[in-house]
Amino acid sequence: MIRTLTIIFGLCLIIVKTSFGQITNPSFSSREVSYCDITKIERTSYNTTIYFKFTAPSTYLSGVWVCAGSNFFIRDTYSKTKYKLTKANNIPICPSKHNFQYQGQTLEFNLVFEPLPSSTTKIDIIEDEINGGFNFFGVNLSTSSNNNSSTTIPSSTTAECDKINYISKSSKPDFKTMLAGVKYAVIINRAKINGHVPAYNALYEYLQGMGFESVEYLGKNYVQPRNLCEEVLVDIGFQYDLEKFYNITMTFANMATGYTWKFSTSKIARDGLYYDPKYNFGQALRDMYGYKKNDFSSYYTMKLASKQTCWTESKLKTYIQSNGCDKIEGIYENTASSDKMAKYKVAVRKINGTYYLIYLSGANNTGNWTEGEIKATLEPTATPLFYKAKWVMADKSENSNYYLTFEQGLFNLLSDDNEKQLYIKMFPSSTDNFSNTPSDIAGSGTGFAISSNGFIVTNHHVTNGATSINVRGINGDFSKTYNAKVVIEDKNNDLVIIKIDDSNFSSLGIIPYVISNNSLDVGSSVFVLGYPLRATMGDEVKLTNGIISSKSGFQGDVTSYQITAPVQPGNSGGPMFDEKGNIIAIINAKHIGAENASYAIKSSYLINLIDLLNTPPKLQTVSTVAGKPLTEQVKILRKFTYIIEVN
Repeated sequence: MIRTLTIIFGLCLIIVKTSFGQITNPSFSSREVSYCDITKIERTSYNTTIYFKFTAPSTYLSGVWVCAGSNFFIRDTYSKTKYKLTKANNIPICPSKHNFQYQGQTLEFNLVFEPLPSSTTKIDIIEDEINGGFNFFGVNLSTSSNNNSSTTIPSSTTAECDKINYISKSSKPDFKTMLAGVKYAVIINRAKINGHVPAYNALYEYLQGMGFESVEYLGKNYVQPRNLCEEVLVDIGFQYDLEKFYNITMTFANMATGYTWKFSTSKIARDGLYYDPKYNFGQALRDMYGYKKNDFSSYYTMKLASKQTCWTESKLKTYIQSNGCDKIEGIYENTASSDKMAKYKVAVRKINGTYYLIYLSGANNTGNWTEGEIKATLEPTATPLFYKAKWVMADKSENSNYYLTFEQGLFNLLSDDNEKQLYIKMFPSSTDNFSNTPSDIAGSGTGFAISSNGFIVTNHHVTNGATSINVRGINGDFSKTYNAKVVIEDKNNDLVIIKIDDSNFSSLGIIPYVISNNSLDVGSSVFVLGYPLRATMGDEVKLTNGIISSKSGFQGDVTSYQITAPVQPGNSGGPMFDEKGNIIAIINAKHIGAENASYAIKSSYLINLIDLLNTPPKLQTVSTVAGKPLTEQVKILRKFTYIIEVN
């Protein structure tokens, strides 16, 4: 059993993961659906995740669809012990359906089951024991069966996947053809007041009579369909007085494509409207449209425009494992928790000198998105790691009012309505030992001085894998940078000590604070100095304060405090002070799933690391900031708190 600690730092959730390993393209004895494949199985002590790839067969013309049966389970082939399904990702649970649009279209999804014992070597995957389905028998879990002998994507494949192909949207069909390809009608009810109510009631009943699967009003309870092209917006306009309605105009608009079908009638619905609106107004509608006589067929459903590559998550991972990537390339996942907000998984990929976000999974309207599509094009700005994004919306329209800022292990997305979303880097993770290709993309954290001769402390994850380390802000001067090197590190406690190694360096000055070995109680006041989110917040040191909320960290980790002081990406490695200005901990993480929960490594572990140096510096024993008000303390302490830049 291999134990690995996966930590996404700065603004993150720390996850301890115990792994049995990974099997790609496992062998099996038989299966019931030839066009469904198992691409990978991941086993941990917490769950078993099976990855599938389903390819729409030739029967797509009659409307092929898939869903995951709620009674899915896996069982040990030999003992027959069953393990339940706990979660389905990127595929709906029956009776909801994922509809395919054309032959050969693929859907990659995964199912999460209860954990298997490490002794299990062969399983059956069962969707339905009676009627069949995605059933696989005799799936071999032995790592020796790994079909992973060649992990390098040929350069020809890489070049092919970096090609961006533009796929045009469907041309506008005639009205009846459009109706045959849609399921849902949504009424825009902006004028549903006073005398309009009978007309809208008649419209609602008329649309129901046309044969739509559902008819609803556009409002706060509106739910976006899985395929936007299966829906039309319906709007009406009319002139009226209290006696009659006339010049009725009706517009059917496809919300995704922007196509409209507009019709009018001059038929007058007189006094009887209020007593029999369904006949009078409905008759006018029937004169214009008739009924929707065609049954729904996905063959007639329109397609949206897209920019497509052939990259998939598995191809990207294989490529990065073999060829490396730069500091910001990799696979990221949106931390959105709202049911209505898409939980996108995207890849950052540099193609011909331009960074793109490539869609992998997570769209709410999965019927309109294919793995490998371009989700955004990033345009560099004058600020490093800050990009203007041409963001492709759910309906494939392009919005240029989005901005991205990259920090180590994540990026922040700011939309045109000032909504902020956080994307965490999932691959390569902090434990993946992949070499990075040369890059001029810098990451940054915070550090602080412990001796006048150039010893500085920061987090191990800030400098891990760096080809160069620079320190900025010495003696308050941010225009100069000084080279530094790692002299000792403590990976387990996420600490590292670096030392200025630069001919232009003279001294850091007399250290004004004490590194305290004392343990503070819950409720003690603390404050933090650091350089978070520099791309948008600038290079001035930032102060946040709070209290110690627990004397142990994530999952009871006794090496850390839990604090309420807000921290952001870039705070990593920064000092945490008590009220007297003593350093009592080093910031290293934030719990992304909880409000006001950050973590800091207790300074006693730093003192232990300092003692392991070949020539330990003599630490300050007298504080020159104790007893001063906070404003005066900060004026002094900020001169010893630095920006740590890495490449």
